[in-house]
Amino acid sequence: MCIRDRQSGELETKAACNVKHDNQTGRYLSVFHARWDPKEDGAFVVGSMCKPRQVEVYNCTWGEGKQKTKCHRIMSLQDSECIASVQSRNCFHPTRDIVISGNASGRVHVFR
Repeated sequence: MCIRDRQSGELETKAACNVKHDNQTGRYLSVFHARWDPKEDGAFVVGSMCKPRQVEVYNCTWGEGKQKTKCHRIMSLQDSECIASVQSRNCFHPTRDIVISGNASGRVHVFR
């Protein structure tokens, strides 16, 4: 997964950071869409193919000058009793610390 600098407002041609992430969904699943957290600069959520099924939250520290941008996983949201499928659509609540995730069949999970 490539992370592009969203703060500059310009279309970047090269990635600011690369994150190793299992996103090989195949043809029967919806493509993953990462979503930025509107409350926290540099945090984003994305689904994962990892088992047990989970949703991953990452945080980026934007490099300045010659410093590199660094991204790392800060949280893995999972519940093996409730989540048995890949959560390809995810987002943050705009004002609260809540993550909402959904799968291709329309089932939605809320993590508080």
